[in-house]
Amino acid sequence: MSNFAVFVLFRTVPLLIAIVAVPFQGALVRFRASYNPRCITLGSEEGAAPQAETVFVGYFKVLRRVYKLEGIPGLYKGLMPSLIYAAFYMISSVLPWSFALAYCISNGAHKSPCSLIFHNPLVLQTISHLLSFVVKLPELIILDRSITTPKKLSYFGVSGSLRILLTSTERQRPWGMYLTPGVFAGLAIRWVYNFVAPRAILMFLGNFLWHRGMGIVALFNITVVLNAFLSAIVMTPIDVILVRLSIQRNHTLPEVNSGAQDDGSSVERAGERYSDEDVVDLRTDREAYTGLLDCGKRIIKEEGWPVLYRAWWATSLSGLISR
Repeated sequence: MSNFAVFVLFRTVPLLIAIVAVPFQGALVRFRASYNPRCITLGSEEGAAPQAETVFVGYFKVLRRVYKLEGIPGLYKGLMPSLIYAAFYMISSVLPWSFALAYCISNGAHKSPCSLIFHNPLVLQTISHLLSFVVKLPELIILDRSITTPKKLSYFGVSGSLRILLTSTERQRPWGMYLTPGVFAGLAIRWVYNFVAPRAILMFLGNFLWHRGMGIVALFNITVVLNAFLSAIVMTPIDVILVRLSIQRNHTLPEVNSGAQDDGSSVERAGERYSDEDVVDLRTDREAYTGLLDCGKRIIKEEGWPVLYRAWWATSLSGLISR
């Protein structure tokens, strides 16, 4: 088997992972999207000051509620967006290398600025990442909304599903999704972190440990573990905030920006619900978040700072296996 065939086969792995991971990813999104404001409870003694408590919502509790209320179809909500993005990721990864291979075959060893670009793996990898990043934002919005909506979505009825998931503004001006407050900035931070953090950690550790006799394998393992640890600390709040921002049904273009969330009343009668009871409560009856910082501050004020670290282990695991 040729190296190129092995490369293509390796890039099909995300498709298989997407199918297996959909139920767990769906529970993760709902867990982080769940809105649980602090409730005021009376003191046990007369004259005691009221205390604020946050209702506990666990990841596995959400997973069980999904199965109880929506069954297997509910567990696989978001399957089609996941498969489409995984397929696009595979194609965007293979295409630059395919063009490079075709160029090298047709031009032989001819040296030119263009050939030097096509011979540079870093350039090809950057092109692949940029193509994936462009489609990641609408994929994130559509995926998170398809997971959290109580409506039944058709696997192949794209038009009907988009009427439920997107506002009329977003359907008429799809580029408006890129102006959704905070989402582009959050994805950019995550992209930069994933690119910079492992290299910075490896460089930092190399200066201290490489000349002290530590082997390259041990150095690499320490880098992976440390990156997973830092990912949990630094990127978990970003991941939670991205879920909250992506599910907001709000007008995003300046000429129609109302500053309030669109609660989906225009499609209230569209689609059939799985159950009369919602799996989790969403923050749809309050003023919309206006950005990353605003979302983080409101989460801390309304629900408490631990909410920003919901499922920190998932972000840590992502940082561990993505290297």
